[in-house]
Amino acid sequence: LRHPLDELTSAELIPEVVTASRRYFGDDAAGLFEDPRSRVVVGDGRQILTAEQRGYDVIVSDLFVPWHSGTASLYSREHFATVRSRL
Repeated sequence: LRHPLDELTSAELIPEVVTASRRYFGDDAAGLFEDPRSRVVVGDGRQILTAEQRGYDVIVSDLFVPWHSGTASLYSREHFATVRSRL
C-alpha cells in the first residue's frame, strides 16, 4: 500500500490471525485495515480465486501451516493451476 496500486486483496485462512494482526500490528501494516484500496478476506485463498473469476497482477503465497484444517488444498496442483489462470 506504500506503492501506487489500485487495489490489494489479502486472504487469511485463520480468523484469529486477522484479529491479532489488526490489534497488534495495525499501526505498522501500511494501512492494510484502513486504506480503501485494501480488502482483507478471511477464507481459503483457493476458494476466493475460484469464486471471483478475476485477474490479478501479482499473487503471493505465504507460509501455510499444513497441519491446520483447510490448508491441504493450497498445496494442490489444481490450486497452482488456478493461480496461474488468474495472472
